[in-house]
Amino acid sequence: MQELDTATLAKSLQAAHVPGAAWLTMHGDQIKSAHEFGLADPQCGRLVEHNTLFTIASLSKPVTAV
Repeated sequence: MQELDTATLAKSLQAAHVPGAAWLTMHGDQIKSAHEFGLADPQCGRLVEHNTLFTIASLSKPVTAV
């Protein structure tokens, strides 16, 4: 399994003006790594944490259907 290049992903998010994100990689049912990036709320400066909730709108259907 190839490891996610978190530095490249963070740069891509910054270039796309995404204020914050969280992601994890899994192998089977095991979490291999988890990462947080940026701000959950840019207006007040609150950082993204491992338990930050995000609204993903209609993206949830194709993601959870897999």
